Parts: sequence; structure tokens; C-alpha cells
Amino acid sequence: MADINWRGDGTVADGVREREFEIPGARDTITGVMWSPEGGVPTNSPLVLIGHGGGGNKKAPSIVPTGRGFVLEHGIPAVAIDAPGHGERGGVAGRSPEYYALWADSEVMTDNANADWSLVLTSLLETGWFDPERVGWSGMSMGSLIGVPYVASEPRIKVAALGLCGTAGSTPSRSSIGGLLVNRAPLVR
Repeated sequence: MADINWRGDGTVADGVREREFEIPGARDTITGVMWSPEGGVPTNSPLVLIGHGGGGNKKAPSIVPTGRGFVLEHGIPAVAIDAPGHGERGGVAGRSPEYYALWADSEVMTDNANADWSLVLTSLLETGWFDPERVGWSGMSMGSLIGVPYVASEPRIKVAALGLCGTAGSTPSRSSIGGLLVNRAPLVR
């Protein structure tokens, strides 16, 4: 699969290493960040993937403490990526015309994001650091709009926390996400 290109050794604060990476994706370069214990990833470690909210990015104010919290409170490494069109991959702002354009076809948006996450997960598991039977997903808002279809289609995700997701609101009313969620939510096991 794709190689992870680490952007140096990262930074360490309060026992947590924050390390950014890039992975060549099908459409563009996927940019991400991993939080892990300062001393490195424990052998056979669980892993949590974190989906950020709309208009946010991998290091949004709600994402950094979540990623660090998994490490500080549970010793579990966590990873977030910039969703398509977000952060280093486009920098759209929430509630902007560019943001709504990304969601004009929600199936394309979620399929693109799911392909990115599957590639990232495969690349991370290929490092040999993580236990493939202990992978979780945490997503709020857009992280759930992407997360429901991803968790429904990705058998390697064993547990998920999904929140602030619905079929009404500014993003769903401008796209077909409502029908997509209604069809795919029952597939979450």
C-alpha cells in the first residue's frame, strides 16, 4: 500500500508526541497527524481514528484535545486526517459556498473520504505497530456524516463513537446525505 511520509519526529508536550504525516492518495496527498505516547507506540497497540467537523481540520480546537486525551487517559494512539477539501487539502471554511459544493453529491464526498481513511488505516496497520482487531472511530458532526458510511463499510473498525449527526441541518439539507445515512446506518454492526 502507500508509504507514510513522516514530517520529522514531531513535537512532545506533557508526554504526548504529535507527529504529522503525508500519504499519497488517489486524488491528492492525504495529510494527517498522529498522537502517541512520548516513548513511541506501544507494541500491538489499539488505535483510534478521529473524524473532524465540517470546515475544520486535523488540528482543529476540538480535535487536538481529543487525540491527546486518548493518549493521556488511555495510552491509545490517535490519528486525524484533513478530510477532502479541508485543512491542507483545500482549507474550506464551514458554511461557505466551497464547503457546500463539497457536499453537493454526498455519496462522492463520503466515498472519497472513506477511500482516504481506508488507505490511511491500511498504511498504519502495515507499520506493525497496531493491533488490527482494536481499531476504533470517533467522529462528531461531519466526522459522523463521514463516519456512518465508513464504519458501515469498513470491517476493521471494531468500535465507534458517532455524535451530532442527523438528516436535517445546513449540510444535509443541501445534499443527499439524509438518504445516504438512512440507507447505510443499518449496516453499522
